[in-house]
Amino acid sequence: MNTRISPRDALKGPQIKPGVRLGPFVGAGVACTGSTSYYLGLLATTLSRWTQAALHFEKALEMNAQGGGRPWVAHTLHGYAQMLLARGEPRDGEQALALLERVCDTAQELGMKSLVEKALALQRRAQDSIAKGVVRHGETSR
Repeated sequence: MNTRISPRDALKGPQIKPGVRLGPFVGAGVACTGSTSYYLGLLATTLSRWTQAALHFEKALEMNAQGGGRPWVAHTLHGYAQMLLARGEPRDGEQALALLERVCDTAQELGMKSLVEKALALQRRAQDSIAKGVVRHGETSR
């Protein structure tokens, strides 16, 4: 019996609906890689399933915060900001900037230099998009 599923089909299964509380652990709880919802948000973003992506990121933020996983909160905020910029709806740029400010604050506090650099680069991209009036996939609001 083949139990493998494709990434495209992965979002269809009931085992990964938004709201499911999952968290991958390595070994006997020795290492945690944050909420599974974070990775599902990234997958939904890749598939341009914006509503599902937002729901997964929201759930990941909740779970990571409840578990005290500040580094994973920062990573999730960054992923959420990337999704918003890819979606390109009105006000997504402003929301992404607000999330990225939180990413930078947390990542700097925790000494996460690489994430700070990624967040700053994404902030510049968001600011450029807002300045150019980009709304969706290269279209302008003007």
